[in-house]
Amino acid sequence: MFALDETHSHTSKVCYNACAVSPSGTIVVTGGADGSVKVIRSPDMSVTELKGHNYSVNALVFSPCGQYVVSGSADYSVIVWDIEAGTIRAKLMHHKAPVRCLTVSNDGTLLISGAGDQTFAVINLITCQFTHNLMQNESDAGTKECCQECAWL
Repeated sequence: MFALDETHSHTSKVCYNACAVSPSGTIVVTGGADGSVKVIRSPDMSVTELKGHNYSVNALVFSPCGQYVVSGSADYSVIVWDIEAGTIRAKLMHHKAPVRCLTVSNDGTLLISGAGDQTFAVINLITCQFTHNLMQNESDAGTKECCQECAWL
C-alpha cells in the first residue's frame, strides 16, 4: 500500500492520467504539472525525481518487464526512462502538439503515443527509434477519442 505525505508530493498538481504502477506492483510513478516524474518505491516509500520535460507530464506507462517507464508531456516530447538507473534512455520529439496518451504492446516491442494534433507516433521500444506516424481521421472529435484508440494494442 502506498500512503504518501507532502514530502513525497509534486510541487505542483499531479496531472490527469499521469500515474502508473509497475508490473510488480512495487513502484508507482506520477507526473506533475512541473514537468517532473516522481518514482515512489514500496515498501520503504523512497522517492526519486526524474527531470527531463519542460512542461506538464500528461501520460505515463511502464514497459511489461518493468525496466522502463515512458512519459509523455505538454512539451510534445516522449521520454523513455531506465527506472532503476533513473536516467533517460531516449527523448523523442515526433509530435506537433502535447502528448496525451501512451501505451506499450504486450510484448514490449512497440510504443504508441497519441497527441492533441490527432496523430499517433509508433516507436520501436527496443531501439527507441521512431517507425512512423498514424493520422486520426480529421472528422473525429478530438484527443479523448484519439487516446481511447491507443488502447487497441
